Amino acid sequence: MDLYALKSDIIQTVLEPGSLSERCEFIRPLLLLRADLDVEVYPSTCAATYSSSDSQPLYIFTIESEQARLTGYRIDPVSSDGKSLKATRVWRMLLSPDSSPVNKHIIVSAASRPPSEHIYSVGRVLGDRSVLYKYLNPNLIAVLTIGGDISSHTNTLVIYLIDVVAGRILYSAVHRRCSEPISLVHSENWIIYTYYNHKSLRNEATVIELYEPTKLSGELCASQSIPSPWQLFLSNLIPSWLLSNPSSSKGSGDLSGFSRFSSLFRASDVDGFCGSTGENSLIPQVLQQSYILNTPPRSGAVTVSVTERGITAKNIILALQRNSLIELPKSFFDPRRSLDMTSELM
Repeated sequence: MDLYALKSDIIQTVLEPGSLSERCEFIRPLLLLRADLDVEVYPSTCAATYSSSDSQPLYIFTIESEQARLTGYRIDPVSSDGKSLKATRVWRMLLSPDSSPVNKHIIVSAASRPPSEHIYSVGRVLGDRSVLYKYLNPNLIAVLTIGGDISSHTNTLVIYLIDVVAGRILYSAVHRRCSEPISLVHSENWIIYTYYNHKSLRNEATVIELYEPTKLSGELCASQSIPSPWQLFLSNLIPSWLLSNPSSSKGSGDLSGFSRFSSLFRASDVDGFCGSTGENSLIPQVLQQSYILNTPPRSGAVTVSVTERGITAKNIILALQRNSLIELPKSFFDPRRSLDMTSELM
């Protein structure tokens, strides 16, 4: 067993993106972000491989749960001195609205899309033949915070949808008098989370679905970032590392040539601005709905079914407090469906 001496504390570790290299013996190295913002490549023999690559900057983030703080960093593939890699802090976000001990918030859960997830369809056809295109932001994470005092009825649960490249909150919602047990799952363009409502004395589940913003005329504000059917077919058929094309990502943090979503491009007031709506194309359309859960779930024990090609309809798998599992179709958690039971849902 080899021992590796560290010069400073490590605050984040990520795998090097992109394709595997023969010069590194087809090993995907680790990038170690130290507290002094220096970046080490492990194993060290692969350092030249990353430094000499022509990839775009890599964006990573850290979460400090007790301080309810998120910090974003950018790692450039070529350092200024040509010797050591250096990270630059590009944004910092404090999610606790009050620093007092009573109302202080802490981060209890965070989730992002599975990196190996395949998406079969990017749109949803409506009854009038229009299409709602899914908001597939690879840099989006969902964060849940709780704070306040239950006995004084000041406890709140807050969900944030954050773009970790642009460092912006895209959406947030507050649930008053709600607390643990809490579970959170993020897949495709939707987020589902569960919590306990002290006012109604019941467990609830909330679903959030995100869709591409449109102009008043119905046109997409960012139509260039919607992949075509043949691009989806190839991305589901061929491994992602074979499709790597760093020069086309425009600093999005996602190095797949078939994922043209760029957070920095959309967040700009010039290129990404959607004039008719008054917002830039980084802000999605949001649909939200809450449901009652008769059986209390376990905290943090929820996941989504995954298939090889992403064609099969997804199910939500929950662990219950009575030591059992329940599997519910994602169609149950649909903010656009009618509240009346139909033959398809029975």
